[in-house]
Amino acid sequence: MSINRLFDAAKKGQKGAQEQLFASLSVRFSAIVSQRIGDTEDGKDIVQTAIMTIAEQFDTIDIQISFSAWAHKVLAYRLLNYYRDRKQKGINELNYLHIKSGKKPKSTDPMLESRLIYCLRKISAHNIYYARALNLFYQGFSTGDVCNKLNVSQNHVYVILSRARSMLKACLERGGESK
Repeated sequence: MSINRLFDAAKKGQKGAQEQLFASLSVRFSAIVSQRIGDTEDGKDIVQTAIMTIAEQFDTIDIQISFSAWAHKVLAYRLLNYYRDRKQKGINELNYLHIKSGKKPKSTDPMLESRLIYCLRKISAHNIYYARALNLFYQGFSTGDVCNKLNVSQNHVYVILSRARSMLKACLERGGESK
């Protein structure tokens, strides 16, 4: 039975439908999260939090779209929060290590560093917004901050970052041969 049919049956009070609905959601969510972040404790927490959110709002929610779409949106937001928190934690740890040591971190691969600089210059020559957006974003600025600094819409920032990352990846894969 589909998620939407199980939801309808559970809302009508059919015996066991609600339990079957949440069991089915849990299996589907676990598979999705496992693909994204692996089978980790964090993944189990994300699934559990998403299921709890759905369970809390299950009786009172008035869904304008399909229940399945709404439930998957809840999971998507939980994953997004996980990635955002993980990124922020990584930035904070890196900043802490810089402050504690008083030194800039040394590159583990000087050739990679020179290729990266070459590729960033190449991207900057192509479109300065691409290089600025990458620079700001990887310094830890949020997309909202990048929007304000570049004076563009948030959707435009996503497009710029996507294209810039693609260009950077392609350049690095080619080896980023410098002149």
